[in-house]
Amino acid sequence: MMLLYIGGAASGKSELAEKRAIELSENNHAEGLPLYYIATMQRTDAESEERIKRHRERRKGTAFQTIEAPAELSEAVRREGVPENSIVLLECLSNLAANSFFAPENEKSRTENPEAFRGQLSDRLFSELTELEERVGYLIIVSNNLFCSSEKYDKDTSDYLRFLSVLNIRLAERAEEVTEAVAGTGVPLKRCKVM
Repeated sequence: MMLLYIGGAASGKSELAEKRAIELSENNHAEGLPLYYIATMQRTDAESEERIKRHRERRKGTAFQTIEAPAELSEAVRREGVPENSIVLLECLSNLAANSFFAPENEKSRTENPEAFRGQLSDRLFSELTELEERVGYLIIVSNNLFCSSEKYDKDTSDYLRFLSVLNIRLAERAEEVTEAVAGTGVPLKRCKVM
């Protein structure tokens, strides 16, 4: 079962997704379903290090087991032995997508045929995420709503934003629940009865 949490920067989407994961764990099993947190941010500078540190601090004392996986989710999940009946929170799709989109080995494809590249990468990541969803009990995805501002971006960034928006739409169509985070409050956009 897939759940999608989307929102702008510092909207509270991660906290809402974490609370929902814990709630699902406690409601679905006497001992609670195991909780895994897939962290996708790459360490590239002091700012990314600080964000990683903040997220780790927020999870301290919770039942989440963290898996660092900026790419190759399926391999990371297999390597860590994530059981089938578990809850996996992916934080966040925007980082995972950027890691693949801007990977040095993809630069030639990205610049020579951007539209085909975006479509192929969207298909690959969508397949990887749906495979992960089918393997575990629950997959909770956190993503950014990056088209909220009127800011002008360079071509590469605009292409990435288009790519992420298509991926968000595809995942929202598949997800049983879609929640938008606004000022720390979850606004339900799509709800099915999720036990």
